[in-house]
Amino acid sequence: MLSIGMNRKLKAGNIAAYNLPARKDICGRECVGCYAKKAQKMYKAVLPYRERNYQASLLPGFSAATVKEIQGLRRAPKAVRVHESGDFYSQDYIDSWVKVALALPGTIFYAYTKRIKEFDFSALQALPNFIVIDSCQYHQVNFGGPCFVQVLKAHGAYVCPADKTISCGNGCDYCLTKAAQASSVVFNKH
Repeated sequence: MLSIGMNRKLKAGNIAAYNLPARKDICGRECVGCYAKKAQKMYKAVLPYRERNYQASLLPGFSAATVKEIQGLRRAPKAVRVHESGDFYSQDYIDSWVKVALALPGTIFYAYTKRIKEFDFSALQALPNFIVIDSCQYHQVNFGGPCFVQVLKAHGAYVCPADKTISCGNGCDYCLTKAAQASSVVFNKH
């Protein structure tokens, strides 16, 4: 279910990822310029893998299977990113991640969501090892061109510094801290 090293920004930092399909019934919306949908079209093997994860997330044993998979990794990841693609699609699904994080208190989990106002994230946000970042804190998605990024930065958003030398967990750990949950993170569109 987890992937390691599939995303260039996460690979260098040894961050595992759990992905779902990027589509309206999961994400709650269709974002213009969605990079996850673009990847699903460019890399044909991605969508079936994400669909399998979605089907697995519907099963009663999802939390236990996810814990077992993380524990079984040859090298413990620095963190687990929940949803490079996809989003939290139901309260039961959110509650499943609460169980995973509670079972693995030494593992950092982080996720961006555009659905913060649609579900109750309080149990997940209260966990010391799970960071939930609102992707629509300023009533718009958290990525755009240089002017957009500067406006959000002026409002207190943290600008992701990822480039060819800095990546998630390798040169920047901001999104792995509770400070990221309290503020917002904005990305330069690439």
